[in-house]
Order: sequence, then structure tokens, then C-alpha cells
Amino acid sequence: MQNGNPIALRFVGILILTFFSLFTIAPVLVADGLPEESSNVSSHTIIIDGSVYPEASTGYRFKVTGTVERVDGMLEGLEVTTDDGEVIEGKVVNGSVGDRRDGYRFTGEIVSVRLDNPAGAEILIDGEMVAGTPDSLPETDSYGTEPSEYPDNDEADPYFLQEGFDGDFLNWVMIDVEGSVEGGSAKIEFFEAEDGPAGSMFTQSPVPMEDIAIAFNARFTTAGLTFGLMDPSGTRTYAVGLGYGNRDQVVLLAGDTSNVVAQEQMEAWKPGEWHYYELVRSGDWLEVFRDGEEIIWAEYDGDLGEGYVFFIPEKPTTIYMDNLEVYSL
Repeated sequence: MQNGNPIALRFVGILILTFFSLFTIAPVLVADGLPEESSNVSSHTIIIDGSVYPEASTGYRFKVTGTVERVDGMLEGLEVTTDDGEVIEGKVVNGSVGDRRDGYRFTGEIVSVRLDNPAGAEILIDGEMVAGTPDSLPETDSYGTEPSEYPDNDEADPYFLQEGFDGDFLNWVMIDVEGSVEGGSAKIEFFEAEDGPAGSMFTQSPVPMEDIAIAFNARFTTAGLTFGLMDPSGTRTYAVGLGYGNRDQVVLLAGDTSNVVAQEQMEAWKPGEWHYYELVRSGDWLEVFRDGEEIIWAEYDGDLGEGYVFFIPEKPTTIYMDNLEVYSL
């Protein structure tokens, strides 16, 4: 895929940082929904194309709302094949591809698509490659003591991402993570990871790591969170750790993933409370705000180029999130 999508990047891993260790994990793609409405509302097609990466392979899983059947022959002008390794159980399909294509016809809509190895295949729905970023995102309501509406950042142009979390997680690569909507906000469940303490999620598309801000509402439950920007090599970052080990520690990192540039003893979060967090990289300054108040800052002279927005908790947990914005300064 193009436009910085991890499928095309051969993204072999991203270094997940904690304040206990560094480790590498391989990404998993989770995409929800169709890229756009097909002209044929009664029947659609999906092709898992492993031929574009003949040296790789991947397992896959997708779910539809209607019926689904395998195709052996030509589909959307491409040759597709079937074998005994593909299993259809009701509305759910599990399979794998190497140097070939698997194709299916289905009715209804795609609920979700998952690739075990995003660098092992491309996904085409109704002949079109799955897009990484929707052209528009829905408005999000305010919920009083719940997350506030988008902050007044009208002068920020462009917005790289405005995420209202209406049920589509197309903007994200999710590793051992499951996203859903509860009470109008995202309920993000981070499970135990094979190669680390917990799952992670990061944006499909890269953004500049300089003169940029990340802002969102969040409600933590049982564990702290590290979020920020990570370069494609997984070795350089701007990030803040909120409440690692205990809720009374905030740590700021810049440059190498082990380079702590500031540390503060303070209550980073309270279980069940919504707060508005901002990570701002402007000039040589790196600052973090909670509910509009600066809680930690540092000066760092460097230019890290482009990277991905990421979220990683210290252990398996559930975090509620809403009104996420990524915008240039």
C-alpha cells in the first residue's frame, strides 16, 4: 500500500518502551468497515493478495454481516485460488496466503479484517485497496463529566488526524488490542502481549515529529500509559509515561527510547476520571499538559523526522478515549 501504510513499509517491528525494559514486536493490522460503498449493494468481493509480497506470507481473518463464499478462478480481473486451509464458519473466515491470492464474495458489509503480518499481503475490497484514513470523521458529542468536545484549535492547519472513535478503527494498527464503542467513547482493551507486558496501537500513516501536538481525552482504569511519537525504526521517540509503576510518576523521553529528559513526582491519573492530555513538540521544547496545566517539560535539540503516534500501557488494561487530535503547530 502507499501513503506510508505499514503494509508497504515492511514494518518488521516497533520498539515498545517501558521503564523496565525495551523489546520488539511485530505489527498486526486491524481494519474495520468498507473503504467506500460499492455500487453493487447486494454483493461485494474481498481479495487477500499475497502475490505482491512473494517472499512473505500471512494468516488472515475477516468477518462479514451477511453470507460469504470462496471463489476459484477470476475475481475483479485477478486470478484467485482456494485450498483446504481456508475455513468459513458462518460469517467468519480464517485462512492464509503466501505467493497467491484468496478471493471471496460476500453480502452485507465487512465488520473487520485482520492480517497477522501486514507486510505479507494487500487487501482489496470490491477491487479497491483498503484505505488507511477516511476522508471525513463524524462529529462527537460532549458528555458533561465525560470527555469534552474537541478543543478550540481552529488555527491548527492541517489536522493530521481528528478521531471521534465512532466504531471505525481504520486509522490504527492494533497489536493485541481490541477497540469498541461504549457510551459514545472508545473502549480500548489492551491484552497481554507475547513479547511484552501489554498490547499497543499506533497510527497507520506517519506524521511529522516536529512542531506537532497530540491531544485527547482519556479515562484510565488500572494502569498507566505511555503515548507519543515513534520513528519507523522504533529507536527514537518523543513520549511521556503517565503513572508507570505507580500513579505518582511522570517521565518524559526524547531522542533514544531510553533517554529520560525529565521526571516528576505527581499524581498522573485517577481511576475512573476523565482528563484532557496534550503532548506538544514545538521548536526545541517538549511539553505535556493535563487539563490545560503544564505538568512536565524539557528542552531537546533534535529533529526526528517522521513517525507514528502510539499508545502503550504498562500492563493489560482498559482505557477509554475520545476526541483525539493530531495537528501541526
